[in-house]
Order: sequence, then C-alpha cells, then structure tokens
Amino acid sequence: MPTRRAIPTARELHEWGEPASTVAARLLDEPGPADWAVSVLWRAAEESSCAGEFDRASALLRRALRAMPPTIDRERVRTVIELGRIEAASGHDGARGRWETAADQLRELDPSDRVSALVDLGEATYSAGLLTDARAHFEQAYQLCDEHCDPPLVDDETAARMIAGLSTASLLTGHRHRGAESRLRSIVRSTPRYPDLPTRALMASAAGEVALGVDLPAELVHRLIDGALGDEPLPPDVLRPVFEPLSAALSLTGRPDAAVELLDARLEIARSRNDLISHVSLLPLRAHAHLLADRLERARNDALDAIELIEAHPGATRLAEAPARYALSTALVELDELEEAATVCDVPDHRQRWGSTPMHGWFLDGLARVRSSQHRHEDAMGAWRDAARSFTLVGGGGVICEWRDGLARSLVAIGDRPAAQQLAAEHVAVATAFGDARIRAIAEGTAAAADADHLAAADRLGAAIAVLPSGSAELTRCRLGFERGARLRRAGLRRSARDQLAASLAIASRLGARRLARLIDDELIAAGASRSRSAGPGQGHVLTPTERRTAEMAASGLGNVEIARRRSVSRKTVESQLSSVYRKLGIDDRSQLRCALTPESAGTTV
Repeated sequence: MPTRRAIPTARELHEWGEPASTVAARLLDEPGPADWAVSVLWRAAEESSCAGEFDRASALLRRALRAMPPTIDRERVRTVIELGRIEAASGHDGARGRWETAADQLRELDPSDRVSALVDLGEATYSAGLLTDARAHFEQAYQLCDEHCDPPLVDDETAARMIAGLSTASLLTGHRHRGAESRLRSIVRSTPRYPDLPTRALMASAAGEVALGVDLPAELVHRLIDGALGDEPLPPDVLRPVFEPLSAALSLTGRPDAAVELLDARLEIARSRNDLISHVSLLPLRAHAHLLADRLERARNDALDAIELIEAHPGATRLAEAPARYALSTALVELDELEEAATVCDVPDHRQRWGSTPMHGWFLDGLARVRSSQHRHEDAMGAWRDAARSFTLVGGGGVICEWRDGLARSLVAIGDRPAAQQLAAEHVAVATAFGDARIRAIAEGTAAAADADHLAAADRLGAAIAVLPSGSAELTRCRLGFERGARLRRAGLRRSARDQLAASLAIASRLGARRLARLIDDELIAAGASRSRSAGPGQGHVLTPTERRTAEMAASGLGNVEIARRRSVSRKTVESQLSSVYRKLGIDDRSQLRCALTPESAGTTV
C-alpha cells in the first residue's frame, strides 16, 4: 500500500520559498511559538489588509503575537497597535482595548523604542478619530524627545511624523501645542534655507492651520508651503492622511490646481495600498480643491464617494465626513439641486459627531448655505454663528470660512442692515489682513450687499471684480458680476446691467453653475433683455468630459455597476452623473443615449 505523503510544515514551505500567504495559511493551523514566522505573518497580514480582507489580517497578526516570545519588546507593541488599526478599519469594537494594552506595554520599552511606538499609536488613534488620545500619545513622544535631545532618540522621518501629528491633533481638539508653536515662531522669524524633514513637516502642518481657523497671512502661508514642499517630495507617511495640511493650504490660498495634483498623487498611494482610511480622508480635500477651482461636478463626485465609503465602512474616520458634506452640499446648491443638498445636510446628530472639532464648522457652513438658498434666513444665521464658534476655537478669526459673508447677507434679508454693515466692515478688515485676492473680493462683496445705495454698491462690486486674478476664481467673479448687474438695474442703468449680466451668464453657463445661471437669467429679463439673450434651453447644458465618458459607456450597454468598477467610483456616483446627463440632453433614460450623444453635446465646463 503506497505511503501517504506527509503534509509539509510551515517551516518547510518557508524554506522552499513559498509565498508568505501560503506559509501563513499553514501557520494558522500550527500552534506554538515560532520566532522565524513573525515577519512572514506580518507580510501576509499586510497583503490581506491591502486586499480588504481585514478578518484574515487580524487572524494573522494574532497568530504573530502567539509566535513571539512572551517578553514585551518593540515588535510586540507594534503588532498590537497594528492589530487595533486593522480591527478599527473593519468596524470591530476591540480596537480601543488593543491600543490601551499597547499604551501599557510601551512603558517597558527603552526611550527610543517608546517614542517610535507612541508615534505609531498616535497615528492609529488619530485615524480612528480618537483625537484626544492621539494628542496625548504625540505629546508623550514629544516630551521624551525633549528630555533626550542629545543624541536624538529617533530618525528624522519619525520626528517629522511626531511633529505633524502633534500639531494637527492639538488644533483639531481646540488647542495649539506650545512646543510646536514655539518652533513655528522660530521658523517664521528666520525661515531656514534648507529645512530638515521635521521642520518641513511642521511647516506643512502650520500652513494647513488656516483651514482650522488660525489667522496666518497669505504671504506667510505661501512661504510655509514652499518650505514644506522643498526640492524633494515629503515621504508619504509623514503628513497626516486624515487632514492633509499642504493641500488644504494650497486650496485656500489660490492654488487649488496644485492641491489637486498633490492629492491625486496621495490618493494613488492610498489606492495602491488599499488604505481605505487615507482614501476616504483625502477625497473631501480634493472635493474642496475642485470647488475652489470651480469644478462643481468633480467636487460633487469626490464628496459623494467619500460619504458613501464612510457609510459603507464604519471603521473609516468620521472626521472626513464633515468636510465631505460641506463640499457636497455646496456643490449641489451651485448645481441648483437644492432638495439633494438639503438631504445631505440632514444629520440630526451632527453636534455629537463633530461638535468638539473645527471640522464641525465646515459642515455648518454647508448647512447654512442650504438654509439660505431655501430662504430660511433665521436658520441660516444660527448655523453660521455656530460655524463662527467652531472656526474660532483656536483663537483665530476664521477668515478662511465665508461665514461672515453669509451671516451679513442673511441679516440684510431679515432687515437688520446696521448689523450687516458692522459685520461686513469686520469681514473687510480680516480679509485685508489675510491678503488673498479672492477672499478680499468676497469681503468687498459682503460690504456691497450691506450697502443700501445701489450705485455705490455697484461701484464697490466692480472694484472687487477688478482685484480677482485673471483666469481664476471664476465662480466668485460670476457671483459678484451678477450682484453688480442687479444693483445697476436697480439704479436705473439697465443697459449697463444687461451687459454685466450677460457676461456673468456666460461664465455661469460655462461652469455649469445652474442656480446662478437661473438667477442671472431672471435678472436679465427684469433688465429688459429678450428671452433669446438669456440662457435658453441647451445653453449651460454641455456635458462635462466625465459625464460624456459615463454616458458613452452606458450607451454601449454597460450597467452602472460595471461602469463604476471601470472608472473606480461608486455606483451612486454613476447614477448621479447619468441623471445629470439625462437632464442636460433632455432625455428620459439610457435607451435614448445613443441618439442623443451627438458631437454637439460634448464639451467642458472647466
């Protein structure tokens, strides 16, 4: 009788050069310690995590813990932290317990290993939205480094991760860390020509503070950005993925295209690693950059994808949801999809979700914009006042958020012009101090809105438009032009009003800003223009490149799920794009797409 061949052991498979996943699968069936197997199990766990197989990754890391000696060392603590991160990503409840265990264990490590473990732990808890815990871990690491500064306890990259994490986690919990702030003041006084990696990380984090309400002049923000970018890219793990400061700073100081380029690269890294948390966290930032670059459809799609991913994966950070809902609701208002925008802002527990962080301010700003567009001005004012409190948590004036503009306009709408004028004057002052042309133009528009004199307001709006850089901030230019045309009409200058409104209508149509186009069209008719001069059917309804690609795929017979897979977006994004296509082409369903997709329907809105 033939002898049955013995099943090879995990050690034999490893020695034969079998893949880590194959060796690890056998290790799961073999009890007992195996020092040699820890690195194999780690590699297999990383592969499983990148494939979205979180349960298997957790099982492999638990087996790695059993394979280790019982002593507490850097490798054991690192494994416990990573196990908690994977459990958090998969929505399990045990992550916090894992991290508490790691926090106890790392006390037994030497100072150098303790700092590294604390930075790992800070990043893990930060990504899970446990900001207070994250700040405490980063602060402990910082104190240890401060106590043992010669020689340094950790390498430059670990120090950079610590500095960036500490700075941002502190701000997100409503504080500024004294040590990081002191280092920043030193940098501001004398910017190093060739900053080291920790200094570059601090400069990046500091530049991004403008999005959290910190008052920094635009010129200083640009200097910090340039120093952080340096001659070589920052390592991808240095900057906090949940709130990527460089992209936020670039977007908010007139360089949204550079922000998109940076975020595209970061998102590609996240996709290659199947890093869901980073991917979800970066999408709202890119949506915001697209908003500021006047790409409304792209902003909507990115924000919608982020929200859907957060809802589908409970382990994804909830922090990213607040700016995602801001970007989506703002884009939908501009696209004249007010019912959808109201649905996006229907979050009854928003205070419980984000009320203790400046991120809440972004959600509140979006909510206020929706309420204002619904003419619910009292509700809008309440939301903008709450946004102001969120953006001033860290002591700044919150110049980046346009809450003063919205609140002043709502005050005018309810008849309280003196209060609106006082707020508008404050807006002009903080915008002037900040020094960015777009923000200054918006503030001048606020002051014009509060001015009862139509001709004076029109003059002020004309001056505001003139300061905008050519080829940028086109939506702001369009909105100010619309308001100027309306004021000229009310001042009796109907021909000048029509010229101004026609120019603004052309911009609105090109950008796909349907709500503005509709309002401008109504104002043009009131100014005496014929209907043919206004945006009749077909104008402003050109398909974006993204919409056309989606429509062509649907016309070829592909279903929404397959289109979503090929384009790496969600099914709901495809459905939303097709709804926009049907509306623009004046058709009812996909069966009419092939005939409707004429060359004339192609074009761009950006």
